[in-house]
Amino acid sequence: MSCSLVIKNTFISVKGAEALSPPSLPLCRAKTDSFRFPEEACPSTDDEASPSSSGASDHEAAGVVPTADPETCDEVTAARAPRACCRSLRELLDAGGEEAAEAIREVSTSVCELAFDAAGSDLVLRALELASTEEARGLAVGLQGILREAARSANAGPVLEAVVGRLGAEGATLVAERLLPDGIGLALSLHGSSVLCCALAHCSADARVAALADVVLSTDLAALCSHKFGHSVATAILCSGLPHQRAAILAALGDNVQRFARHRYSSLVLNRALLQCSAWEREHLAAKVLEQHGAVIALACHVFGVDVVRALLQVPSVSHRVQGYLRKGAGRLLRDKYGKELLLELGIGSGGQATTKKEAYLLSGRSQSSSSYSHCCSSPARMRSAAAGGM
Repeated sequence: MSCSLVIKNTFISVKGAEALSPPSLPLCRAKTDSFRFPEEACPSTDDEASPSSSGASDHEAAGVVPTADPETCDEVTAARAPRACCRSLRELLDAGGEEAAEAIREVSTSVCELAFDAAGSDLVLRALELASTEEARGLAVGLQGILREAARSANAGPVLEAVVGRLGAEGATLVAERLLPDGIGLALSLHGSSVLCCALAHCSADARVAALADVVLSTDLAALCSHKFGHSVATAILCSGLPHQRAAILAALGDNVQRFARHRYSSLVLNRALLQCSAWEREHLAAKVLEQHGAVIALACHVFGVDVVRALLQVPSVSHRVQGYLRKGAGRLLRDKYGKELLLELGIGSGGQATTKKEAYLLSGRSQSSSSYSHCCSSPARMRSAAAGGM
């Protein structure tokens, strides 16, 4: 068969080779004959029969026997089992007495599966509320093998916090020992950071909890304080940690305190340090903030820095000095949204503490421009004539 090339516009086509190409057919969706969804492949745990049980499926009619992954089937069955028994166990817990004790024992045997389920975690939390100390200890022991996974889970994470709250130092020690290898990763995760904060709040002096905090502090502390979730762990260490742990965070904050004071998350750590650390630590950190000329006014005009200024006003050794800076810079602060709010909170520039006529005028919120106001106030005669004209 002879072929020839013909160039049409910018396309090259081969004439006489149509028979070499397969016929164009409409495309159809891809299918896998040997796959079925887990819900269809696994036997139903409900009393009602599944829709496919009434007759043979299309694949069966075609002579194809569907197969299912045994592991997937087991996972679906395990997920359905807790949901099926949660309601009955909750009723037994609410009934109290021996029935509640039996329900708690049943929850303890399947706590690993229940903790990761939304309804199951609520059931475990209810069991922890009603359980005795020994029963709560049994629930905690049942979670030992999955603590690292549970700390990152939205459903199981609150269960770990409840275990720590119920058992106190014993629960915090149990959790800290298991989470020690993954301390840094947990500190930077949403639910893991909450679990770490709970453990630090209940027993920060324990050797294993302190070791967990030291692992977290071995990372970049500037990044930790500025992290969306890590800053809460840094704050918990400032509030409940050992002296050398607090000193490490304070040193990191002092290295670039002006930057941290203007950051969304690290400013929260700085505020807590100025409010809750020891008197010497607060004074030292406040002196770091005030080292830069004009820092108070600049921070008071910043969306996050203004809260740092509020914290500085709570430090006795520098409070009077900060108020003096605010009074001197009231003219600039009154023209700023956050600065004006701060002055109104402190009562600076209003009532008997008004510093100048112009500041009182700006605080009144009138729409007249400051230039026209200063022109009118330049002479008492002009003020009287303006008032007479208004009448």
